[in-house]
Amino acid sequence: MQLFCGWPILLLQKLVALLPVLYLMHRMTLQHWYKGTLVSLQDGLHYISTPERMFFYVGFMVTRKVISPPLALACAVFTKRFLIGTFTATPKGQEPDRSNWELFRTWLLGRMIPDAHLCGVTKLLGRHYEAVSFLYRLLGV
Repeated sequence: MQLFCGWPILLLQKLVALLPVLYLMHRMTLQHWYKGTLVSLQDGLHYISTPERMFFYVGFMVTRKVISPPLALACAVFTKRFLIGTFTATPKGQEPDRSNWELFRTWLLGRMIPDAHLCGVTKLLGRHYEAVSFLYRLLGV
């Protein structure tokens, strides 16, 4: 179940989170500021280090740190609400459900939100703000 359902969902989450960076890369390749030819390693290095590209490189880093985490969390919230569902406590005196589906649900949520930083969003917002509380409520915690 992890191989055919879980890993494609995780791959889709990473792809959605990287879409803004990929868009910037696409925009960078459409620029026509380099007029040389690419026949040697030195030409390739000169092409990569064109001063106009430096703004794009900074944009890649900023986008990856600021825009990608909320997109990854949005994918996790969507998956939690519409695929994983709510987790319920095991009633006293009963054994916990150890079915493949229950194990998959916990595995997938643990992979989509790997730490307490909510895919890196709390690093952007701070840990003690109302927005973080709202995000936990979105997750149903």
